[in-house]
Amino acid sequence: MSVHSKFDNPQPVNAPKPPIVLRFQGLHPDNLGRFDMHDHRNGGDLSHVDLDASGLNEVLHCEPRWQEAIKAEVAGAKRDNFRERMEALRKKGRKAERTALIAQGESDPWRRCSGGPLREGILTVNKEWFGGTGQAEWDAEKVAAFKKTAMDFLLKHFPDDQLRYANAHHDEEAFHIHFVTAVWTEKVTANRGRQKVLQASVNPLLKNYEHAQDLAGKAFAALGIARGERRAEARRVAKEAGEDIPKKRRHIPPSEWRADQQAAGYEVANEIVDAAHVEAKEMIEDGRTTGKATIRKSRKRAVKEARRRNAAATREIAAAERHRKKEERAAIAACKETADAETALVTIEEESAKSVEAAQVAKEKLQKVKAETGVEAGKLQAVKAETEKAQKQRYSVQAEVEGLSAKRDHVKDEVAAVKVELAEVEANVVTAEAKLSKAVSLIKRLVEGIDLLGGAVLRWISAPEASDGKFGWGPNAPKPKEERRRIVERMRPVMPKLDPLAQSISRTIDCILAEEREEIAADAAYVLEQRENMEADQRAELTRILDANTLTDPTSDGPAR
Repeated sequence: MSVHSKFDNPQPVNAPKPPIVLRFQGLHPDNLGRFDMHDHRNGGDLSHVDLDASGLNEVLHCEPRWQEAIKAEVAGAKRDNFRERMEALRKKGRKAERTALIAQGESDPWRRCSGGPLREGILTVNKEWFGGTGQAEWDAEKVAAFKKTAMDFLLKHFPDDQLRYANAHHDEEAFHIHFVTAVWTEKVTANRGRQKVLQASVNPLLKNYEHAQDLAGKAFAALGIARGERRAEARRVAKEAGEDIPKKRRHIPPSEWRADQQAAGYEVANEIVDAAHVEAKEMIEDGRTTGKATIRKSRKRAVKEARRRNAAATREIAAAERHRKKEERAAIAACKETADAETALVTIEEESAKSVEAAQVAKEKLQKVKAETGVEAGKLQAVKAETEKAQKQRYSVQAEVEGLSAKRDHVKDEVAAVKVELAEVEANVVTAEAKLSKAVSLIKRLVEGIDLLGGAVLRWISAPEASDGKFGWGPNAPKPKEERRRIVERMRPVMPKLDPLAQSISRTIDCILAEEREEIAADAAYVLEQRENMEADQRAELTRILDANTLTDPTSDGPAR
């Protein structure tokens, strides 16, 4: 039987709720194409994207060609705002301001703002709430619940077509929703008339981000997701209390975070490679030094021992040979001295046998020395084998170091290639933006030229030859030469484009006037037929009307091209 501790006052453990993430940043209409390219994974930084899961991304809200619609709305607002302001200045009789406005041209329908007048936003929560990293580990029910709550929240707080686009991304670490808002409003003043402008602060969420975080926290509370930290409120409280004010936390974009991580990885890789180089060099130097010292010592010791033993054996053989010769000489002398030759011969044979035995012993010692020399030679070969093994290990370490160096060089080459590609993309973007800016400028001038033709500031003077036609000043043209010169400078780039339109307007007006003048001339001719019954002054007046309505070719000095 087991005994367990007893808890008299158990308390539940509440894990902290993950905070909702709601962020906004400015977006310029000219950057909608770049936004769409990244949103559809057609370009930009895709290193953090699982492209195999990109097919699961889904558009949750948008109208067809929503980007073109926003750009068309901006262009229409610029045109209408310009006309409204011109009309307001005309009603107030401010000719100088109208002239200045004509010179200035149309302007963007928004005030200067960081990033742009549109708002790009993101809604998400920590990936652990969904179940882990990546689509494969997410809880499908949680994803669906988050998606529904998010769209209910966005549609409620961005009404009247303020929400222009929303897309759910399934191909990154955490599920999230990208969205774009455009908040239009109208302002009416005596000096400007009715102006339609993009102003994000009209929406309460975009005007006060703390309020937006409060509303988001309430909307997602049912899912167990809390509001984020109240940092702005904490700073205000600290300021009122005279305490140290916490620093504002800067949001680090994922692309910047990944770049920092990549740079840190490169630094670690370089450090590892450098450390491997140093360690390999130390190992190679140690192995080389140890091998050389071992070989040198073993070689000296073996040679010295072999020389010593060879010298000893040589000395013993020489001594035995000297002793044998000495005994032979003594035996011969004894035989000469002794009459018994047989006894002398026996003595010589015995001494010779001893000499042979001594020589055999010396020979055996020499063989033994040779055997010992062979053992030392074997040891020397073993030392050489160990040295070769150390050399092979050194080559292996060098190969590993060279492999690491090659990997580092490959990584550097890839980074350099990415930088070159990025530079080319940025250069292409700059070129495209320059071309777009030039085209927009020409379109502005062309629209201004059409307005000048429509406002009778400029007119077309026809000629018998179509190529001899030219622009002339209309009745509403400014009188000062300096103002006329400025208009000519602005219109010069688009004069060739305005020619066909001006000729068409001139022909249309001439046709209408010709018909009206023919009718008046016919009426006057009819009346003149009755002049016999009229007084002289009446006939003269009718003649004047007839002459005044006869077709003529008016000419006027126009602006030089």
